[in-house]
Amino acid sequence: MGSQQRNFLIIGIVNTIFGYFTGIFVYFLLFKFFVFKTINSNWLKEYFKGYVVYGVKAVISIFILWLSINKFELNIFVSQAIAILVTTIITYKGHKNFTFKVK
Repeated sequence: MGSQQRNFLIIGIVNTIFGYFTGIFVYFLLFKFFVFKTINSNWLKEYFKGYVVYGVKAVISIFILWLSINKFELNIFVSQAIAILVTTIITYKGHKNFTFKVK
């Protein structure tokens, strides 16, 4: 194994571990308890619902970028700012009304 392949593998492992634990931290401490305050709920169900919300967010974000760049000929940075603003609202609503909805 060459040094480039080894370095890629090491960075990939570190990145994966960091991303995994960061995701757990954000899910449990920031979204679940701090923002939506759900306790004693089915965390696995919430976890998969979160993926649905982020999947919808990704599709909408891609559409907004395509529309604003190709049809309205806006700058990439302006287009990205628009996409972030819109999808932040969509993500909040999705988590509030779907992922962490309290019955």
